[in-house]
Amino acid sequence: MKKIALFLVGILLFMQSCDILNQIAGELSAGMAPSTEEIVQGLKKALQMGTDYAVSTLHKKDGYFKNPKVKIPLPNDVNNLLQTAMQNKTVKTLGLDKILQQKIDNFV
Repeated sequence: MKKIALFLVGILLFMQSCDILNQIAGELSAGMAPSTEEIVQGLKKALQMGTDYAVSTLHKKDGYFKNPKVKIPLPNDVNNLLQTAMQNKTVKTLGLDKILQQKIDNFV
């Protein structure tokens, strides 16, 4: 009987100490969590850094045009039509294929 009583007292003390540890952990983590203002400032800083990087990378010569990750190409149907037009003998003879290609590149 004494063994059972000691066992129950031990369990109660253990459960009480767990509650105290949980309370301390909660108080510590509450003090360590960033405030809403800190989160907002962190997000603003991340967006600013990302924007600065993108602008500094893409503004270079062909930084946008030769980067397939950000370049938005013409739809396939339009591109095929323009390529066919540039292969036309008359268009090539008049040198319009180069002008057409320049206009396509400017549009893209």
